[in-house]
Amino acid sequence: MRLKHKAPSGNLSDSGNDSSSDDYFKFQSKFTSRQTFNKQQETDICDYVKKCAFYSYGLTYQTLKKFAYDYAKAKNLVTPTAWEKSKEAGEDWLYGFLKRNDSISLRKPEKISLARLRGFTKSAVESFFKNLTTLFEKYSFQPKDIYNLDETGLTTVMEPIKICAAKGQRSVSQACSAERGSLVTIVGIVNACGNRLPPAYIFPRVRFSERFGNGCMPGSLILNTKSGWMISELFANVLKHIKNFTNCSVENPILILLDNHASHCSLESINYCAEAGIVSKVPQFPFEDILHHFRIQTNNPDFQITDEIYNEGLILIEDQCLTIANKLLIEVGMIAPNRSIHNAFNQEFNQELQYNVDTLQEFVEIMCRC
Repeated sequence: MRLKHKAPSGNLSDSGNDSSSDDYFKFQSKFTSRQTFNKQQETDICDYVKKCAFYSYGLTYQTLKKFAYDYAKAKNLVTPTAWEKSKEAGEDWLYGFLKRNDSISLRKPEKISLARLRGFTKSAVESFFKNLTTLFEKYSFQPKDIYNLDETGLTTVMEPIKICAAKGQRSVSQACSAERGSLVTIVGIVNACGNRLPPAYIFPRVRFSERFGNGCMPGSLILNTKSGWMISELFANVLKHIKNFTNCSVENPILILLDNHASHCSLESINYCAEAGIVSKVPQFPFEDILHHFRIQTNNPDFQITDEIYNEGLILIEDQCLTIANKLLIEVGMIAPNRSIHNAFNQEFNQELQYNVDTLQEFVEIMCRC
């Protein structure tokens, strides 16, 4: 039997290059008729998944399947019976969706705190680079004078790599020095030329021992704390370590870029940087705002950070800590501000104190008469 093909209405040129014929002879997969979403709807889902990952709230496979089901219901689409029972899309749809949209893959995200997410805004970034430009214009730093400082944690026992073993063996082990290692903090200091200073190591020990430095780079700074984390007292030693290797001074200053960890913002560290010729570019909010306010009040542009300004900044930080975690600074291992015990209560409790004092006094007097 010979099949006949019906041509579209209208005259076609002999060459077959008519644009109308291109739209007519378009073929799609025979399986698209059973798909729940069309191409545009899947593109919208794909864009939504990328946007969620961009804002650090990515979707897992489970949440993606639930979102697909809710999206189909919102669009009044016909869904399979299995979707109705489980209230989510099926595994076959998920793998098909990932195969059709190869720009999405399963990734392991890095942990990032809410404080860092809130602080990383356009205005904050613009303010940082504006201040950085001002420092460059004032001091004319060379690449060798610009240093980046950051801490990271290292474990004394590394994760074992995969080895060859017999199939079906129930337990596969690897000999190591200990099953659980200790966390050691290392402070890396590198300048813009790529040269590095000897690092600083912070060991989780109460008592110091010279053997902590065995095998370290010559000139490394060996420190110890009970927790193994950086604290304000040790950071002052790190600054002295940097001065010894860079020979910086007020006449030949250097620039250090670092984060605004509480140990970096102590009054002792700030004063030492001013004396040693170290310009530390850290986001010192709220200290910088308070200092700017005091300079306007006193009409003195050379007004420096004092104990009062430092204490005001700690109070503002503690207020934020109470809002986010319902904890005082001393509960999270930081220095407590010097203020009244009444101001240190939970903010939710303080909100309950918004009453009329006069009305309360009248009520108490009436109750006493009764």
